[in-house]
Amino acid sequence: MVKHIIVLILLAFPLCIFAQEIPEIIELDSETLSYNAWEELYKQLMLPDTQLGLDNRLWLEDDSFSLHQAYFQHDGQDLFVNYGNDWKKNLSHFNFGIGIRQNKFVEDVALGNYRLHFGSGITIGSGSKSTKGDVFRIQRAPQPDSYSPFGSAIKLHWRDFKALAFGSVLNREITQNIDGEILTLPKTRRGRADITRESLWGGAFSYEAKVFRMGFLGYIQGYDREFASADMDSQTKIFSAYAGVRLNEHSVDWESGQAGKNQHHFLAWNFNHQRFEQTISFAMDPDHKQITYFTSREALGRDPDTVEMAWNASFPLLKDTSMYLRASADQKRQDYISSKGMKSRILARFSYHPKHRNLNLTISHFDKEILTQTGDDLQTSRPQHWRFELDYKDKVLPTLQLILNTRYHLEDKEGWDNNTFYWHSGIRFNKNRFGVRGGFQGWHGAKRGTIYMDDTLLAFSEAKRDDQFIYLGGDLVMKNMKFGIDLRQSLKDSSNQRAILRVGTWL
Repeated sequence: MVKHIIVLILLAFPLCIFAQEIPEIIELDSETLSYNAWEELYKQLMLPDTQLGLDNRLWLEDDSFSLHQAYFQHDGQDLFVNYGNDWKKNLSHFNFGIGIRQNKFVEDVALGNYRLHFGSGITIGSGSKSTKGDVFRIQRAPQPDSYSPFGSAIKLHWRDFKALAFGSVLNREITQNIDGEILTLPKTRRGRADITRESLWGGAFSYEAKVFRMGFLGYIQGYDREFASADMDSQTKIFSAYAGVRLNEHSVDWESGQAGKNQHHFLAWNFNHQRFEQTISFAMDPDHKQITYFTSREALGRDPDTVEMAWNASFPLLKDTSMYLRASADQKRQDYISSKGMKSRILARFSYHPKHRNLNLTISHFDKEILTQTGDDLQTSRPQHWRFELDYKDKVLPTLQLILNTRYHLEDKEGWDNNTFYWHSGIRFNKNRFGVRGGFQGWHGAKRGTIYMDDTLLAFSEAKRDDQFIYLGGDLVMKNMKFGIDLRQSLKDSSNQRAILRVGTWL
C-alpha cells in the first residue's frame, strides 16, 4: 500500500530511530522522518570524549542493503562519510562533507555535500520543519542515495548580522522524452543513465535580534537541458523574504517567496504557556517540480495550486495525562471555500504517562485523496479513512519492559474485507551493557501496510497481505564498541526472513 515510501525510508537508514516529537500519519511526514532519523544517526556516531565514530549496518533479506558511516570531529571541525550499497540492484551511493564551525567572523564553512535551511524551509530546506535557531543554517547531508547540493557554503557573523554564500554543481539522474528534454528529476539515485548537470548559486542576509529577526534569500537554479513542460525553465531565479517575532509566550513566523512566476507563502503563530501550546498556520507550497530543495509546509498534498490551513494543540488534562490535537484542511486556490472541494485530516492523541508506564491512544480521520497526492513515489489504492492505534509500554521491573501495540484501519464506503488489523506484543530485557528483545507481529488485511520494525515503536517496516512475524534481537555495548543483531521470520512464508547486523566503534 505504501511500498515506495517505506522502501525510501528503510533502505536509506536501516535500524535508525525516527525521533518524531508529535504524532502524524507516516505517509504525510516521510521527509521530516528522514531528516530526524539521519540527525539521530549522526548523534549515535559520537560519544562524549570521542573524536571518531564508525558504524556499519548490514540488512540481509530479498532487498539486501548495507550502510557504512564515519564521522570525525575535533575543535569545531568535522568530517562525515556515508557509503550505501544496494546489493540487489548492484548500486552504490556515496557522499561526504567537511565542516568548520567556530565562534568567529567566519562562523561556518561546508565543503562537499551539505544541506541549507532558510526561514521555514519552504524556499530551500533540509527536511526539518523547525523555525527555531538561526534564520539560515548549513547542515549535514542526508542518506547517500538522496540528492543534496555538492560544492561549498560559507556563513559570516558580525554582531546581529549574518551573511551566507553558497554554490553547487552536480550531475542528476532524469527521466527524459525522445527529444532529450527533462520530464522529472528524481530525488534519489536509481541508476539511470540519463543525467543533467544541476547548478545552484546564491546568497542570503539576515538580521537576528532577541525579539525580531528577518532575512532575505536569492539564488539561481539551473540545468543544462530544457524541460519538456512549457511551464518549466532551465534557469530559475528564486527569491524569498522571512521575518520572525519572539515575544514572551508568542512567536510569529512569515515567509514569502517567488520561483519564476509562481509564489509561495507560509505564516504561523505559536502560543506556548506553561504546558499548553498551540500553533495556527497558513501555507501555499511552491511547485515541487520547480524547486529542487525545499521542505513542504503543506501536510495534505503537493499541489502548488492549493492553500492549507492547520491547527495543532497540546495540553495537559489530569495528573500524568495529556491531549494532542491536529487538524488541517486543504483547498484549491481558485475555488470558493466549501466542504465539497476541501481535503481534510483530523488527528487526536490521548496520553497517560505515569512513572515507568506509557499509554497512548491515537485516532485519525482523513480524506483518501490525501495519500494519493502526497508524492511522486507514493502509489496507493483505497487508503484507509480511519485509523485507531493503541500503544502501551510498562517497565514492570528495572530490567524488564513489556510492549503492546495494536492498530485498526477502517475504510469509509468500502467493504469490511478491506479493513486491516495490526498486533504487536514484545518484551525487552536490559542489564548493564547487554540487552535482548523479542516479540510477535501480525498484519491481517487484503493489502500491504506499515508495521513497526521492533519494540521501539518508532521505526517502520512493510508487511505483506496477511502476514505474521516473530523477531529476536540483542545488543552488546563494550567500552568503545557496540554489536547488534535483529532477526525476523515470517510465520506465513518460510522464505521471508530478515537479519540486520550492526558493528560500531568510537575512538
